[in-house]
Amino acid sequence: MKTGRLFWGVLLTTLGLLFLCVKFNIINSSFSFVWDLWPLIFIFWGLLVLIKQPIIKPIISSLFGIFVALFIFGGIYSLFSGFGFEFDDDANFTTYSNNFYEDMDKNVITAQLNFASGAGAFSIDGTTDKLIEGHSRGWFSDYDINTNIEDSAAFIDIHLHEKNFQFFGKKLRNRINMSLNPDVIWNIDLSYGAANGKFDLSPFKVYEVKLGAGAASTEIKLGDRSDETELHAEMGVSSLTILVPKTVGCKLIGDTFLVSRQMPGFTKKSNDAYYSENYDSTTKKLNIYLSSGVSSLSIKYY
Repeated sequence: MKTGRLFWGVLLTTLGLLFLCVKFNIINSSFSFVWDLWPLIFIFWGLLVLIKQPIIKPIISSLFGIFVALFIFGGIYSLFSGFGFEFDDDANFTTYSNNFYEDMDKNVITAQLNFASGAGAFSIDGTTDKLIEGHSRGWFSDYDINTNIEDSAAFIDIHLHEKNFQFFGKKLRNRINMSLNPDVIWNIDLSYGAANGKFDLSPFKVYEVKLGAGAASTEIKLGDRSDETELHAEMGVSSLTILVPKTVGCKLIGDTFLVSRQMPGFTKKSNDAYYSENYDSTTKKLNIYLSSGVSSLSIKYY
């Protein structure tokens, strides 16, 4: 089959499936990440021109068709639903709505938060005098929340209840907002799929953040309450924005060959390491380790 026919066939089929899924409420998630990945159009186009192997070229053509379909669908979807990230308390979420919290134990010094979910919109925003509190809501937001305290360490696991994992018959509305205690040292592990994530960690003492995301749009804001913070990001076709205070020196290590980068003030000092202008002059450090597919990365100082 000619690659041109394959491209158009895959594109139209993917577009049809996406609109069908939305029409019957099978999916209801953000597609804002596609706007940050527009350079892929030229990459796929160039690969089709360069590669002549009859086995590989149809694969690239098919992937190109899928991406263009997502790009077109994302543009149309945004006209009707918008890409704004917000938690609308007036939204009609009638299946699950749950407030949760864990009281603060005066012996707790460090806390490990493990959060795992699928598609949806997730945030950490604000502080609390409890160890953690939050609110989940949506058709698809029945979470299991378990906390274990051992001596001075707290371990918090938040994940979707398996029995309510549904794809058909209901929209995948899944939103959760969390607040954390600012007086403990946090290690945070975030894992999710096609989603919007907005995590304001600036009020907290953060030692380590691990981020595993699929087709997601994620913003992480960090502060300067820790002398050293590590951020490990393993991403698929995603966009990641990192906000860093001017008092913190930043280092990025990772394979960024196919990553669209917006990192003003950074200098490349080796094959896979970038340093901010103030890295050597500051006592506060942020070290970013990126393991990525084709993604968009932006590091901004505030």
